[in-house]
Amino acid sequence: MHRMGLKQEQKSTGVITIIVGLFSWFIVHQSTTAQTGLEPIVTTDMLKIRLVEQVTLSSDGRLVAASVRSIHAGGEPDSPEYEYRSHIHLFRTDQTNAPGIQLTRGERDDTRPEFAPGNRELGFLRTVDGRSQVWLMPLDGGEPRMATDMPDGVSQFVFSPDGRYMVIRSDVPL
Repeated sequence: MHRMGLKQEQKSTGVITIIVGLFSWFIVHQSTTAQTGLEPIVTTDMLKIRLVEQVTLSSDGRLVAASVRSIHAGGEPDSPEYEYRSHIHLFRTDQTNAPGIQLTRGERDDTRPEFAPGNRELGFLRTVDGRSQVWLMPLDGGEPRMATDMPDGVSQFVFSPDGRYMVIRSDVPL
């Protein structure tokens, strides 16, 4: 049986605290904006729900990136159609009660955040026209840029330890 060292155990406890903090923030944030009292729940209350999907910790433990899924009303003002969207949010581990920063926006899905070695960039999958590609966003400011252009899209990726390469998984139909 493997025993964790004290530093590993403290780091694990810190990560758990951060993840619990993220979930708590979303629950508290939503409860402060939700209806109060005995009012009935209405369809538009569903637009306030946020679900944390994927969470990743930077190598120095200072930042947490999360993919957050939410429901959005359709394009027309009175449209009965709704769609799910995921966006990337960034949190600092030294600010447990801070709301974090939404890094990505728009009518697309941004999922599976991964910190590049050195923690200067954040990679994530962005789905446009039904295909996911890896995008890289500098954490010191700037727009994300597309890093892959696979005909069948990308379903997973991981950075090499030195950050010079990326291994990707693309499902190719037979």
